[in-house]
Amino acid sequence: MQICQFYHNFYPVGVGGLESLISLSSNFLSIYDRNLQFCLVTDRQYHLPFLHRDVPKCQYYGNLEVFRLGPNVPEIVLFALQYHGIIPGHKLRKIQRIADNRLFLEAAKIREVREANVFHLHGLWDTIYEELALRLSDVFGIPLILHLHGTYLPSAEAMSPPNATGKAILEKSYAIVANNTNVFEKLKEWKLEKKAHLIPNGVDIEKFDVRKRCLDEKCFNIAFIARLSTIRDPLTAIYAFKLLLKKFPDAKLHVAGDGPLENTVRRLIQQLDVGRSVIMYGVRMDVECILQKSNVYWATSDVTNYPSMSLLEALASGLPVVATNSGLTKELIVDGQNGLLVSPRNPKELADATEEILTDEPLRSFLSINARATAEKYDFKKICSKWA
Repeated sequence: MQICQFYHNFYPVGVGGLESLISLSSNFLSIYDRNLQFCLVTDRQYHLPFLHRDVPKCQYYGNLEVFRLGPNVPEIVLFALQYHGIIPGHKLRKIQRIADNRLFLEAAKIREVREANVFHLHGLWDTIYEELALRLSDVFGIPLILHLHGTYLPSAEAMSPPNATGKAILEKSYAIVANNTNVFEKLKEWKLEKKAHLIPNGVDIEKFDVRKRCLDEKCFNIAFIARLSTIRDPLTAIYAFKLLLKKFPDAKLHVAGDGPLENTVRRLIQQLDVGRSVIMYGVRMDVECILQKSNVYWATSDVTNYPSMSLLEALASGLPVVATNSGLTKELIVDGQNGLLVSPRNPKELADATEEILTDEPLRSFLSINARATAEKYDFKKICSKWA
């Protein structure tokens, strides 16, 4: 059975996130059922006209075969015109139709797309790949599964009302998967409970083996692994670490990930004069190496830390977690059991909670054992049966 997936921007970075989940689920399910084969249709151009030159059209990530469409010249032109606002809206719509059609024709030529048994669309992100999956499903008569990967809206709303394309996809989908209770409840509110499924994210437990931890006895290490964006709030982590250095001058903060705030983070590190104690790794494919040498993991989002692949990986590594009490974080972190919860955007609380863990060996050991036990509930081997 061939499963063809759709996601608009697949560039695995190894620091958690949707890309890691797509690779992980495809590889585990291929092992779980040898009859399942997975491919993914995604972008090649990255919205920039020249970066695609070094990106192959087809790649393998384990058992996942990735097909990259583009470069789609009309889409690049459209992006440039929208950015500069130099062309009327009705002409933009005409260019969009041309871009959509080119994308469809290229995707329709791929044998694995035409012969797929199931289409699997990741997210409703308001991109052309949603319309592409819907159109291909209609043309080839292939059932469509929609996978909703949560929300990062800073409000009580689990999901904003979908646009016309989103409504058509929700109606057309044979099944809809939600990975958290907020989105699942929203689907029930929209009268879609009959085809809604609640399946959480999973983690490769064996990859993050607590027996491989190699802690430095001379200094404490803090891990922060996330996309450097506003919703992950890396700036609070830097401010908190500055406070923590007053008590632990030899401590190190290990930051893995990139994103729109990377330059801002680097400037703040320089401004607070903590550059000798903060290690910026950028994109890393081996985050388990960072986790294995760390004493505490920080999750500082002021919106939600759940579901988070990187947080699951930290728990699987047996790391005590200090996380912000925001959104659905309580579904994963229980205060005083597998981590400590603090207020969002509060560096002092974050530093104080971390100090409590670092200075209390019995507490640190207790949280570590429970962290691993929590992650084992999300072992992808257990979740495979739900997906299958």
